Amino acid sequence: MDRRLIVFFASNALLLLLCILVNNRISAWSISFMLPGLFIVLPALYMRFFPALACALLTGFWMDAAYPALPFGSFAFLFTLITLSFYPLRTRFRPENNFHPTMIALVLNGLLLLVLGITLASGQWASTAYWQRFFTDALLAQGVLLTIAPWFFNLQRSSLVLFGLKIDPEDMPLR
Repeated sequence: MDRRLIVFFASNALLLLLCILVNNRISAWSISFMLPGLFIVLPALYMRFFPALACALLTGFWMDAAYPALPFGSFAFLFTLITLSFYPLRTRFRPENNFHPTMIALVLNGLLLLVLGITLASGQWASTAYWQRFFTDALLAQGVLLTIAPWFFNLQRSSLVLFGLKIDPEDMPLR
């Protein structure tokens, strides 16, 4: 078993907890944000296929439990689907720096928010209030992601170093 799975899952759980706490505080202003794009980037870039897939599934089920308004298994399915489609492309990116992981997380976050927004919009397609709220929350989420992504990725890498785990990505070609 790849012990990095535990580090990545624990850091994902910590970030989800922090997001829930911040959302609880800013709910008085009727805004919220979600950062699902951050959770699957470094595990997919650093680990082999099956541990990365296991991390995506565990994190997805953890998020499904945290957001009961969505059908259970939504995040687990989406994270698995993204990991399956992203994994073959991972050799094109440089995981050692924060630029590529941050840009990947930004794109994945926007995609996931769009899928969730369309899924939850059943019966509200013509409601401008729904779409205004959706785009406000999506823009807030993208801004928060750009702000904390370098910190989060450095936290994950530092945790790997702290626990004496391998920090080099697996199965990557020599550069």
